[in-house]
Amino acid sequence: MKLDLNCRKIVEFKIKNIVEEYIMANKILLEKNVEINEILTPLQNNLIKLLYKNGPTTRKELVNHLSIPRTTIYDNLLKLQKRKVLEKFTRNYGTRGRPLVFWKITE
Repeated sequence: MKLDLNCRKIVEFKIKNIVEEYIMANKILLEKNVEINEILTPLQNNLIKLLYKNGPTTRKELVNHLSIPRTTIYDNLLKLQKRKVLEKFTRNYGTRGRPLVFWKITE
């Protein structure tokens, strides 16, 4: 019986954390004046949470962290960019080749 009670507490704690993270991501959207009727997919919600926690991040880092195909990540980043929730910028460290492209939550 104690095991069941402990398992229930753990599950309730995890659900509470998931709900709090979801609310946090939607608060960011509301601050950015995104209309309430625009619904986020779970992936877009995860992208916003990850960028909020980690700051500017490359697509490669997002793919590695979320274990989702890079094209799927990119498509969703573009959708969020069109909604003006995210923006991208580049950094060139004075080396040859393409500069790194970073994504961040718009200010």
